[in-house]
Amino acid sequence: MAMYSGGELIEMAQAMLERHTVSRADGRCVSCGVLGPRASHERAARVFALALRLPQRVPGLTNRI
Repeated sequence: MAMYSGGELIEMAQAMLERHTVSRADGRCVSCGVLGPRASHERAARVFALALRLPQRVPGLTNRI
């Protein structure tokens, strides 16, 4: 549970980044197969940039196939 301003928005952005991560192997989204980052991934990254925070790192996430 988030205890800071914008917590719910940041949680949703984190989930979006995890769902639409670009694979290291072929440059495609591990979830939907689209080449490069999806627009939803870019919006989620913007939430973190505006909040002056970094998303949580999930080890091995980009290695999924």
